[in-house]
Amino acid sequence: MMLKYLPKGEHFSYNGMIPRTQLAAIDNSENAGGGQAVILKGNNASEARYRRCFPKAHKRWVVKPIMQPKT
Repeated sequence: MMLKYLPKGEHFSYNGMIPRTQLAAIDNSENAGGGQAVILKGNNASEARYRRCFPKAHKRWVVKPIMQPKT
């Protein structure tokens, strides 16, 4: 989350670093408790959502949960 508000490619003064760091902490705290997303419509309504991915390191299919979007 820090890289969103404090990119490494830019230089910030000390007075600019403090509010950007605080903003990153506030954003993280606001969205830390988000749960897993659920299906809203259809036959499978209110079931948890998942996605499939094939990581090159493991060479096998893995199912990962889809989390709720940030506020």
